[in-house]
Amino acid sequence: MFGGSTPSEGFDCSGLVQYVFQQALGIYLPRSAEQQWAVGEKVAPQNIKPGDVVYFSNTYKTGISHAGIYAGAGRFIQASRSEKVTISYLSEDYWKSKMTGIRRFDNLTIPKENPIVSEATLYVGEVPYKQGGVTPETGFDTAGFVQYVYQKAAGISLPRYATSQYNAGTKIEKADLKPGDIVFFQSTSLNPSIYIGNGQVVHVTLSNGVTITNMNTSTYWKDKYAGSIRVQ
Repeated sequence: MFGGSTPSEGFDCSGLVQYVFQQALGIYLPRSAEQQWAVGEKVAPQNIKPGDVVYFSNTYKTGISHAGIYAGAGRFIQASRSEKVTISYLSEDYWKSKMTGIRRFDNLTIPKENPIVSEATLYVGEVPYKQGGVTPETGFDTAGFVQYVYQKAAGISLPRYATSQYNAGTKIEKADLKPGDIVFFQSTSLNPSIYIGNGQVVHVTLSNGVTITNMNTSTYWKDKYAGSIRVQ
């Protein structure tokens, strides 16, 4: 199912990988195979193990275009257009000719020992966007979410609005970000988010509510970075 990312609607290849990692490990991967490839750790073929993800190129489009979860003994699990979710072999001529490499995603494990990160991720997929919203019961807007998480997890009272929040902490460079820092994006307005490590942020969007985004690979957010602060 092209574009599918749940069992009820069906899966495409990267949707299957994204869903399995989120459900089994609490690891949030980008949506497309190309973006997943960009954020994973490179694995040499001789070091492949079950749970790694195998990527293929030039299947239906140029470049990284297909993915499957390695199951051991040369097999991988994939969402196929013709056979639904199925098991295939890397030794098959077609897949052997298309195989590009292997990625491992241990680097994207969420550091839930950090109380701000732990609190922020509780609401992923659970709370919708609500203009003016400041609680999980009513929904959140972008700044309301950050304000709520900091108050609940750390007892820190942040200003209500994004511009004031930006001036409430110490400015830091993007390269110096640590989990729990606040990252700002400039779209139609200033949008705060909570950094959780490895290029990922938890924030609120109109379409997805509280969600996790990789700010380095997202086609929408990666060019909208506006600055970061640390609040202590």
